[in-house]
Amino acid sequence: MHINQILDQVTFNDINFEIIPNPAKSYITITLPSELSNSEIGLLDIRGKTIRSMRTESKESIDLMLLGISKGVYFIQVNDGEKSSIKKLIVE
Repeated sequence: MHINQILDQVTFNDINFEIIPNPAKSYITITLPSELSNSEIGLLDIRGKTIRSMRTESKESIDLMLLGISKGVYFIQVNDGEKSSIKKLIVE
C-alpha cells in the first residue's frame, strides 16, 4: 500500500477548519474555529516535510506563489496544543 492510499483513508478531524479555495492556484485562506487561540498551522509536502509553519488566531492567508509551491498534493495541519487535524490541499 502506498503512502497516498494510507493518507486518503486516515481522517484527523479533532479540529474543524476550512481551506478556501481547495483546489487552489495561487493562494489559500485557512479559517479556524473562533475558540482556538494561538494555533499552529503547518503546510506539509506529500512526504510530511514541513514547508511552512506559522502561528495564528483564527484566519491565515497564504500566498502559494510567494512560497514557490508547485502543482501537487499537500497537507495542512492545525495543532492547538491539545488537538490536531490534517486536511489535504490540492494545488493546480
